[in-house]
Amino acid sequence: MTSKSLRLRSAAALFFRFLSSVFVICFSALIARADSKQTYLDALVDFERYAETIWHDATGASRPTNAGYWGDGGSSGNGGIRGSCGVAVAYAVLVVAQPNDPKTATRISRITKALNYAGQAHVTGPKSCVDSQKWGWSSSSSTDWQTPEWSGSMALACILVQSNLPAQTIADCERVVASEATHRAGIAPASGHVGDTKAEENGWDSNILALGAAWMNSNSNAATWLNAAKQYLANSYTVANTTGDPLASWVTTATLYPSYALENHGFFHPTYEMVAGMSMGDSLLMARLANPTIAAQLQPFAEHNVIPVWTNVVSSMLFDSGEFAYPAGLDWELHDYEQNSYITWLAAHFNDPLARWADGQLAQLVRTRQLVNGDGEFVGPSGGGFYREAVEARRTAIAWLHWANADYPTGPSAAPPPIFKHLPDVDIIVQRSAYGFTSLCYGPQTNGSNARIMAMIEAPMATFPSNVFVASPALPGVIGTGTLGNPTGARLVSLTTNANGFVAELQVTNGANGTTEVYFNSTGETVGIVEIPHPGLAAILREHLLLALRTIRWPVARVYSNGRAARRR
Repeated sequence: MTSKSLRLRSAAALFFRFLSSVFVICFSALIARADSKQTYLDALVDFERYAETIWHDATGASRPTNAGYWGDGGSSGNGGIRGSCGVAVAYAVLVVAQPNDPKTATRISRITKALNYAGQAHVTGPKSCVDSQKWGWSSSSSTDWQTPEWSGSMALACILVQSNLPAQTIADCERVVASEATHRAGIAPASGHVGDTKAEENGWDSNILALGAAWMNSNSNAATWLNAAKQYLANSYTVANTTGDPLASWVTTATLYPSYALENHGFFHPTYEMVAGMSMGDSLLMARLANPTIAAQLQPFAEHNVIPVWTNVVSSMLFDSGEFAYPAGLDWELHDYEQNSYITWLAAHFNDPLARWADGQLAQLVRTRQLVNGDGEFVGPSGGGFYREAVEARRTAIAWLHWANADYPTGPSAAPPPIFKHLPDVDIIVQRSAYGFTSLCYGPQTNGSNARIMAMIEAPMATFPSNVFVASPALPGVIGTGTLGNPTGARLVSLTTNANGFVAELQVTNGANGTTEVYFNSTGETVGIVEIPHPGLAAILREHLLLALRTIRWPVARVYSNGRAARRR
């Protein structure tokens, strides 16, 4: 190849690299300028590509007729009825948002078949799922508390496109709603907050009750469902002290700590703290779409303690990217943004400026990750399968619905301010400044040996939305993992705050090996950590030296002996 050809090829490569850079910059700018409602709709349209690859028509005499499903079609698990009905909600939103789209007929056909599948395979129906089992409240005790959410998604999809559905499909959905709502109304809201909150269960169990009371308000049980919906909503976010609570007479549970913090799976879990409030917003939205008069009765119950939880706890966990911190670690997919409909509800219904800012950020993060995946998936290969995609599709669709039915379509927006927060009942310390985010978790140990001792130091994002992550909530991490081994417990010795940050001393237990004093100084701009193990360093070094000598004594002697023997030969 001539030098001229090489120069031309090199110039062409540089030119295309330049075009690629321009495209990325311009595309990011376009996302940044788009409103979140449109961004969420774009994401749902893109998701349809992936959803079509996992669609299945139901076949067989014992299977539902004129039916199909997304995912695995099972009677239990997140990839069965829950996932398929969640995708049905996403398709129904596409029909509502784009009624004249060429794909509308296919979308309605898919929704019809998915609802037929769920309706006929319910415990009250004549058919069964692909695993030859039925689903619903009486099918398995392990899914009893989950089916109000599954059936809520089924009915929400039905409500959204009801005018396009066969009468029998609607009747089957109504039968399922009546069965699930009546069963749930006979069970009192659950109470519990130490290690295993019941806020999540109560929140999403309210879905079927609120929807049933609004959609089927002429049913003989509608008044019972409405009263139960109020009970479940009022008891989703609850603290023991109800002084000054306008709904105190309705509260029979405690699902949160006094600080409004929440534990699930044995530790402080912002994901589930958001899921509970998200489900309350879902219930009110479902009722509004079906019957605004009934929804008005439910509104004060659906709003119960939502803002105190947001202002006292959840908003403190915001990064500068709009993503949330997990100071005690995380046991779900990281960066899947499935809290988006919670944030949208706070912005569209409560007109919260910080939530409005976070909503704009999260919408772009959702879309950017989807574009990276390239096939319409929201989460991608790291998500663990179809069910994570279905959950995100449902919540993104509900986020769009919140904006489509917003009390405050526009309003003020404010980026996260500097904060310091100590949540002593769940052993969490956080600080956010212009220079990043710092957190400490020194417990809790609600599960014996499963202590969660860790720190996070998150630097400011580099660029948005494509380069925003620096740290991950690794457990154990940053503190207490030195010479004495991993931490098994901790206690806060002292904590002082100042104008710029805080100084904390922790005593970390390292099993039977001893303890480590951890001194943590966050100035807002820098973080300093000093760890001193006990027994002291000198004793540790002496012990290691003695162990080393005991280990090498005999091999050295053997080498020496072999060497003398060799010389004698």
